[in-house]
Order: sequence, then structure tokens, then C-alpha cells
Amino acid sequence: GFLHITTRRVEQDGQTRYESGGVWTRGLYEPTFGYIEARIKLHAQIGHWAALWLNCASMGDPVGDPARGGVETDIMEFHHRMRHGHAIQHNLHWDGYGEYHKSRGHEVTVQHLTDEFHTFGLLWTPDEYVFFVDGVETFRVHQDDGGAISHRPEYLILSMEVGNWAGDIAQATLPDGIVVDWVRVWQLAATTDPPQ
Repeated sequence: GFLHITTRRVEQDGQTRYESGGVWTRGLYEPTFGYIEARIKLHAQIGHWAALWLNCASMGDPVGDPARGGVETDIMEFHHRMRHGHAIQHNLHWDGYGEYHKSRGHEVTVQHLTDEFHTFGLLWTPDEYVFFVDGVETFRVHQDDGGAISHRPEYLILSMEVGNWAGDIAQATLPDGIVVDWVRVWQLAATTDPPQ
């Protein structure tokens, strides 16, 4: 079957709130290096966004050493404000989320995101990240080009989040969400010891 991650509008006691969700492998499966790929049909409405990403509990600690501190790696992030719903982003965030935060990203045009399934993949090696959409390379970040490459075990996250960054959720026709056909992970043989 499919995994559905859905955003809903909930009216209760005269208040409107929004519920969404996600799944993660934290504490269950946290690979270091490998190839991660998921087949997903994305949502059709504004006001929320979907992501397939990696993170670790130590992200940003220590500052200045993303190999040891970890990197938030957004394999795919999507909301309808990007090229009117025809683009996804690949993003890296490191050195925490505060004053030392650094990031790098790339936007990729992809047609039919909300009415067809697409695959989103990441090859993660000790030296680089290589991103793919539908089996085609779309972005490459190498550590020698200023890329922040994690050497930490990182957990996988599939999520839907609500926020004004993605548009006014009050204007959305809900429920709405993503449909995940599958997620596959191939782990590379370790070439270095994980940081302590």
C-alpha cells in the first residue's frame, strides 16, 4: 500500500487549527553514507510543504565542522510558491539553526509534481552529495567546493509542515497531502570511522 501524509483543518471550540505529520527513523535506522530514494506524488495546495530529508541530533555541534556536527540534508523540499508548483529544492543546512547557521541549495524545475509520482534520490559519500530527480542528476555538492558533508549517522524523515512560508493555509482546500509509494536505502560500506 501507499503511505499518505495529510494536512487537515480541524474546527474545535470555535478555533481553527491544522494537523499534519510525518515519519522518521530516529533511533531505529541511522545510516552513514549510501543511496536514499523515494517515490512520491506531491500535494496540490498552498500553505504547507513536503520534505524528504536527513538530520541528526548533534546537527551544528561542533560549529565549523559539519563532518562531525552533521548536516540537515533536504533531498527534496516542495511547496507551491516555488515556480507556481513546478519546482523542488535540494538544501543543505549546517552549523546549527542559530547565529552560525549556513546553508546551500538548488532549485529544480519538475513538471507534473502533484499528479504523477516522481523519484527523489541522494547519493551520499564521504566527499560529496549527488541529488537526483527521476534518475537524473540535478545537483552535486563536493567538500572541496565548500560543501558541508556529514560523516555522522543520520535519520531519514518524510514530513508535511504547515507555515506561512508556503502560503496562506487558510486558502487551501483540505485535506491534502503527499502519497509515498516506497522508500529505499542502500548503505555504502564505511570508508571512515564515524566521529566520536
